[in-house]
Amino acid sequence: MRPALLLLLAVVTLIAAQEAARREPEQRAGRGRGKGWKRSRAIDKAHAFSNLRRFGKGSRQIRTEDWKEHADQFCSLFPHHGKCKDGARPKQGDLSNILKAVERRQNRRRVPRMKKRDWLEGVPESLRERSKDRAKSFGRFNKEWRNLFKNSCKSGKVDCRSQPKEAAEKRRILRDELAKVEREELKVDDETADDNVEIRFDRTLRIKRALLEKANLTAEVDPIDDGIFEQDILLTEVQSNMILNDLDKAETTGDEDLSPDEDDEVPKAPTDAPSDPTPAAAAETSAAPAAPTESAAPAADSSSSSSDSSSTESKEVGSNPVSTPPPSVDGQPTEATEGTRKKRSGVFLEQNFAEKWDISSPIPYTFDSSIAPWDKTDVHDALDEISRVSCVRFRELSSAPNFAHINFVKIDSPTFCGLSYVGRVAPVNTVYLSFQCGKNVGVVVHEVMHALGIIHQHLRVDRDQFIKVDWSNVNPQKYDQFATADQSLYTSYGIKYSYDSIMHYNAYTNAVDTRKPTMIPLVNSASNLALLGQRDRMSPTDINLINKMYCKPASCSDTNIYCGHWALTGTCTLQGNSVWMSQNCRKSCNLC
Repeated sequence: MRPALLLLLAVVTLIAAQEAARREPEQRAGRGRGKGWKRSRAIDKAHAFSNLRRFGKGSRQIRTEDWKEHADQFCSLFPHHGKCKDGARPKQGDLSNILKAVERRQNRRRVPRMKKRDWLEGVPESLRERSKDRAKSFGRFNKEWRNLFKNSCKSGKVDCRSQPKEAAEKRRILRDELAKVEREELKVDDETADDNVEIRFDRTLRIKRALLEKANLTAEVDPIDDGIFEQDILLTEVQSNMILNDLDKAETTGDEDLSPDEDDEVPKAPTDAPSDPTPAAAAETSAAPAAPTESAAPAADSSSSSSDSSSTESKEVGSNPVSTPPPSVDGQPTEATEGTRKKRSGVFLEQNFAEKWDISSPIPYTFDSSIAPWDKTDVHDALDEISRVSCVRFRELSSAPNFAHINFVKIDSPTFCGLSYVGRVAPVNTVYLSFQCGKNVGVVVHEVMHALGIIHQHLRVDRDQFIKVDWSNVNPQKYDQFATADQSLYTSYGIKYSYDSIMHYNAYTNAVDTRKPTMIPLVNSASNLALLGQRDRMSPTDINLINKMYCKPASCSDTNIYCGHWALTGTCTLQGNSVWMSQNCRKSCNLC
């Protein structure tokens, strides 16, 4: 018995030793992480940015494998940094050098506080009562919808915490294109161009996160980080700041949104390997991109005047000046660029979310060399369609002028159909087109309508009166493409919701199960379902909208952003309010 027991003990000891050896690297890697430390997923850009700053302050030490991941993320955020060029990766010894770039950008990440006008101040009490709910509707999400999103994540229908490979590829392509515009139009160096673009991308991602936070979904969902808002919109830095202010994110840098477990993603353990391997190519994520679902977007809610220029020193919101970041191609033109004083002819676009174009002369546009002759024909046809039904005219230039204009660029990628800014952007409003989605003329019309200041139809505040969104079938990571617009930034001009608007998304947009629609019309569902997202022609409401925005005399105006809403609820002729409405909402009430 005794030899047998000794043999058994030896076997047990050997097994225990083998198990200890197997687990030793894992235990060593976990030293100093603190109770419950674990990495839930790969470090994303936001956490890499925050962690690098802490490394520099000496509050963290970095294991080699962690450094590689953070260095690669740094190079994805600063692709033209000297330590990232030609496929190199910074070494740990380069930390002080790269932190200069990190801190420079960090100083611009803080969202300035912007004072906005209270549109309900001074209006009759009965009108205020009609608008209270609308004023608070931005980002509103009820418990039932929230649970449907959570179920999609928990069931595995959607990997709600990971970034799709096609999103990284789209982001990379777009970043390179936007940085190119910065260098060519503003004559800035590579690193400044990267800063300008990445700050806008950062703001866009933070808006998406803030919307999810308002819906109480940040623990379950990470939004898509592709630099794009609502599938086909590029936001300027000023526009992003306005939205973030409305989402109570003024004076924040984005670091506040990092959850505690992720905030502690890098262990506080001594490095146990050489500082870094030989420089290697930084990782770039790319894959075969998914086919786009170019939908449309809703009718715009902006009105007001355009300005020929505005100072880079400040941007007016209501009547209060607020500071703006350094000049960028998406910001307002400097006086040196256009040299004229800011005009005030409209109410909402002129000093709020978007700017109208001055149509006293045709809107100038140019073609990038990437646009083929047959693609130019599609663009010409689209611009002709807009001009045929409105007073808006366009004029092609052979070379880029030194004042605001539209520039059409082709990006040969199936990851999207078109991209545009909303409203006039100086010095150039670049419209990106892939010409790979069919109905090219309609796609161009849709994007140019954005450039004129018109938003998506299905994001109107009154959307839920006309559309039932099947939240159980919507990809939670793309919630920003379904969150209704901020009422304080747009007006409907009293124009009714339109299923056949060229600015509407299609019925199957961002569906988890592509056999089922995400949006179902509440009126004549079967026939109107087929109309959603059509790109054949501008609808009567699209035509009415662009004419109300641009083609009315200066005396025909609204003085309040809520005029469109009030007009749609029958207030124009309602006893007790009709006099006030006839004086302040002439455009929306069709009195001129």
